[in-house]
Amino acid sequence: MRGSAKDDTTNSCSTVGTVDNITIVAIVHNAKGEPVRNKFQACYFCGESQSHLARHLERRHKTEVQVAQLIAGDKGARAMRITHLRNLGNFKHNTKVMEEKSGVLIVAKRSKGRKPHEYIPCTHCLAMYVECELWRHVKSCPFRPRIADNVLPSHRDVVGEGKMLLFGAERNNDPVMDIDPDLKAAVIDHLRSGTVLDVVIKDALILRFGSAMLRKSGPTKTKLIAQRMRQIARVKIEVSNKNPSLASLSLIELLAPEYFDDVINAVKSICQSRISGDGQRVMSKPSLALQIGQSIVKCCNLKKGLGIRRSDTVLTKAAEQFLVLHKAEWTDEVSSTALASMKIKKNYTVAELPSTSDLVKLKEYCKKRISELTEKLNSGCDKYDVWRELAEVVMARLVAFNKRRGSEPAKLLLSDVVNRPSWIAGANPEVFSTLQPVEKKLMERSVKD
Repeated sequence: MRGSAKDDTTNSCSTVGTVDNITIVAIVHNAKGEPVRNKFQACYFCGESQSHLARHLERRHKTEVQVAQLIAGDKGARAMRITHLRNLGNFKHNTKVMEEKSGVLIVAKRSKGRKPHEYIPCTHCLAMYVECELWRHVKSCPFRPRIADNVLPSHRDVVGEGKMLLFGAERNNDPVMDIDPDLKAAVIDHLRSGTVLDVVIKDALILRFGSAMLRKSGPTKTKLIAQRMRQIARVKIEVSNKNPSLASLSLIELLAPEYFDDVINAVKSICQSRISGDGQRVMSKPSLALQIGQSIVKCCNLKKGLGIRRSDTVLTKAAEQFLVLHKAEWTDEVSSTALASMKIKKNYTVAELPSTSDLVKLKEYCKKRISELTEKLNSGCDKYDVWRELAEVVMARLVAFNKRRGSEPAKLLLSDVVNRPSWIAGANPEVFSTLQPVEKKLMERSVKD
C-alpha cells in the first residue's frame, strides 16, 4: 500500500547508533542539502510502519473510536490526537524492538552519535528522547497535566519514571509470570517470613517493582530493594486493615483514583501522623513517608506501561489519574508534614562532636590493632575472623580520618589501592612547586606504598 514500509525497508536506510541489532534511522540529505523524508511512524492498531500516518488511520482504521474522534475534531484537537496516536504506536513498537533486541527504534528527535540505550520515554506523551534532553522536553510537553505546572520534576525523577514506564511495558515482565529468578535469589529468599512476605510474593506489581529496581541498581542494593518492597506491602496491608472490603484488591487495582484517599490514610497511619502539643501536624517516621511516596510513583508508571502494552485504556487511564492526584495532593497531605517533622527533629537534636582526646585515642587503637592483626596474618593465620576484623578496623580509620562518606571506603577494593595512579609522576611541576611544605608532605604520603 502506498505510504507503508516494512521494517526491512526502514533498515535499508542509513542507520546510526547500532546496539545489538537495534538501529536508529539517521538523517539523510539530498544533493541540494535538504533533509530526505526517511522517518516512519508505527501504527498503534496494526503495527505497520507508515510515512503518512494520518492518512493511513483515516483509510484503514476509521471505525476505531480514537480515529473517529480524530476525524470529527477541530484542527487543534486533530493535531493533538494524531500526535497521541503516533506516540502510542511508536512506544508500542519500541518496547517490542528493545524486548527482542532487534529492529529500528523510532525516536522523537534524532541526535547524531547517540546510541539506542540512551533514549528514554516521556511519561506524559510517550515519545523517546535522549536522556540528557528529556527533562528539557518534559518542562514544555503538551501532554503534561496543567495541574503540575508549578511543580517541575528533577532530571533524576524524570529519567527514573521513564525507565520504570519502559520496564513496565516489556512483555517479558508480564505480572502473570513466575517470580524473577534473580529477584528470588538476591532478595526474596533473604526476607523474613511473615505477613509482609506473603503479600510480597503474591502481588505481581510489587514483584515487578523489585525486578525493576534490581535491574537498575544491581545486586549491591539488595537490602534497599527489599526495604522498598516491604514498605509497599505494608501500605497494602494497612489499607486492608482500615477498610476490609479492599483486602481482596491487588496493588495494581489499588493504585486507582477512587482508592487514593485510602492509600493516603494508610501511609499516615504507618508513619504515625499526629497533632503535636502546639497544634502542628507531625510524623514519627517522616523519612518512611517520603520513601513510600517515591515507590508509589514508580509502581504507577509500571502500571501505566503495562496498560499500554496490553492496549488496556482503562488500566492506563487509572494510572495516569492516580499520578495526577499524587502530584496535586501528596505534597500537602504527606510530604510537607514529613519534611516539617524532619526539620523539627533536626532542630532539637544535639550534634555531639568528638573531643581531640577521643580522636587521638581512636587513632592509636586503630594503628595498634592493624599492626597486631597484620602480624597474625603474616605468621600464617588464615582465619576469617581475623581478616574480617582487620577490614573493619581499616575501614573505621579511613572513614574517621579521610573525611568521606562511609559508603565510599566500604566499596573500595584492594585492587583499587594497589593499581592507583602515581599522582606525583603525573603532577604538573609548576603547580607542585607552589605547594607549601606541609602540602608537599601530604602529597608524598598519599602515594606512599
